[in-house]
Amino acid sequence: MVKRSTIFFSMALLPTLSLAVPKTKREYDVARQHLLDANRARSFDANTTLTPLEQEVDAHLVSMRNAYIRQSKADGSYAPEKYFHTWNLTDIRSEPTFQFLDGLPKGANLHTHSGSTGSVDWLLTEGLAMEGCYVYWPDKEDPESKILTGTIAFFKEDSVPEGYFRASALVSQDGFTQELRRYITSTKDIADMDSTGAWKVFDGVFVRIGPAMAHRPFYFNYLLNTFDVHFANGLNHLETRALLGAQGLGDLTDLDGNRWSGRDVILTYQEAFEAWKSSSPSHANFTFKVIVSNSRSAPPRKHMEDLDVAMALRKEFPDFVVGFDSVSEEDPHHRTLDYVEAFLNANEKMQESGLTLPFFLHDGESQDRNNTNMIDAVLLDCPRIGHGFNDAFYFPAVRDELKTKGTVLEINPISNQVLRYVGSLESHPGASLAFDGVNIVIANDDPGVFGYTGLSYDWWAVTMAWYLDLRSLKTLAKNSLLFSALNPTEKAASIEQWEQEWNAYIANFAEKATAIIV
Repeated sequence: MVKRSTIFFSMALLPTLSLAVPKTKREYDVARQHLLDANRARSFDANTTLTPLEQEVDAHLVSMRNAYIRQSKADGSYAPEKYFHTWNLTDIRSEPTFQFLDGLPKGANLHTHSGSTGSVDWLLTEGLAMEGCYVYWPDKEDPESKILTGTIAFFKEDSVPEGYFRASALVSQDGFTQELRRYITSTKDIADMDSTGAWKVFDGVFVRIGPAMAHRPFYFNYLLNTFDVHFANGLNHLETRALLGAQGLGDLTDLDGNRWSGRDVILTYQEAFEAWKSSSPSHANFTFKVIVSNSRSAPPRKHMEDLDVAMALRKEFPDFVVGFDSVSEEDPHHRTLDYVEAFLNANEKMQESGLTLPFFLHDGESQDRNNTNMIDAVLLDCPRIGHGFNDAFYFPAVRDELKTKGTVLEINPISNQVLRYVGSLESHPGASLAFDGVNIVIANDDPGVFGYTGLSYDWWAVTMAWYLDLRSLKTLAKNSLLFSALNPTEKAASIEQWEQEWNAYIANFAEKATAIIV
């Protein structure tokens, strides 16, 4: 009888048996290059080709990238291995690779949340200046108060609760704006926490800004800012998760007591987007879609009610409401498996009616071996999965299924580090998945909470941490449009526009680089 340990030992040797040990240096070099080429052929960007001009620009990009890595590792300033909130963002913004990426046409942002994807600077200036804006800022902390200091809300002047003060008056006080920023963004204080502690801080931010985000006039203007910051960052498409469901989830109100629910909230998104598009001819080709979402804290029965709302909205707005997600921290909340009957019931209803509603589920945002949500995401045929990185650790068969189906992972590198799922971004599991052939896109999740806007920091981080080149970046940008929820006509137009902008940017950079060399 063969012992189990012997079987495992023999199986472990199998992958090496097909490679004969080289006898000469020439044979060794050939075998080594064969393995390098075989690995490259598996990568997510293996099928992307570069034009001669792109190859020229790629050489400049790799040189800039390597110069930063070499110098920063020598002097100890290499950012991707450090916690994001300790990065010197001023130095990074002046780094040549960042400047190249900042202006690069990056396609789409496919994973971000509607209440945290605009600018915190806008919130702290124009947002606080809006009529009826108050901040909970008590003279003394009350341990029994259920309201968190720094909570932003809107009231009529004659109905302001105790502890709230007019924002326009508070901003004139020395240090107020800086202190409020600390309450409504994550900071380096999270660096020594685990993911549970980081999420507690993270959730506190949303509790503080939530009342303001539910005030329709404020939220309308926040959406305008959201479109502004994405457009300015070289993006031409945005898909945002928006909390919206049964029993008042996602409702908007105003100071006159009006309430917007369900379809009226979607109409608010459309109205804001159309107002923004009409504000400049340059906005004409930008596109925007909504993924209706609920929270994983919802019990299964409520989850089915939220799915019913999402299906009704999809039916009424088929080219605007493009999918469904269930968001928030995974590990302490409901498993995807807890919702499977609701999802299957929804699929049955849709099959009978001819409706489609893709599921873009948050799954695999975890380091926990017991978190098996990725299995359910694959079985539910999600075309894209939010995060999905614990698949790299624990579920090789699921990884194979992702590659077979062409499922896309929405990787949010800075978010994953801020929330303490990864340390150095060099070891982010998204790299392992991408280089093994899993399709990925790069997104920013909740940049407003993290204190930045756009995708440039995330793109810069993975370019440096994963040694990406122009072929990788071209793939990421195009993937973001290919795997978007745009309809075929919109997708073709968006890709054509991106290709024109990409080619123009590459040509312009090459011309400037040549002029500098000459």
